[in-house]
Amino acid sequence: MESIEVVISIILQFSGIFGMYYLVRAIFMFRRKKFPTPGFEEDRKEENKAWCRGEGTVCLYWGILLLLLNAYAWITAYTGGRLSLIVVIVFLLLLCAGYGGRIRNNLKYRNRKSNTW
Repeated sequence: MESIEVVISIILQFSGIFGMYYLVRAIFMFRRKKFPTPGFEEDRKEENKAWCRGEGTVCLYWGILLLLLNAYAWITAYTGGRLSLIVVIVFLLLLCAGYGGRIRNNLKYRNRKSNTW
């Protein structure tokens, strides 16, 4: 059990930093200024905007989750309580749900290259 607690403590140490990163990324996505992404052509602007909205939603979701987890970790450390394994499991399930949304968004809006010979 100690190895699981070590992994969880490392994740909690960096959750605030990654939460802020994902919030900044979400702001960029909602402003339609995406980060360089291979596979997207500039002539498909409407699909790129829709992709940015979907990606921004997932990034906003992850940022809020990570900041809430970081706040929960600080509260439990301050009060001397132990981190509840149920909260961590729920957090991981929500994080995986966000990852599934990100995959669905990328599959929906990726460029489909036509086979023109």
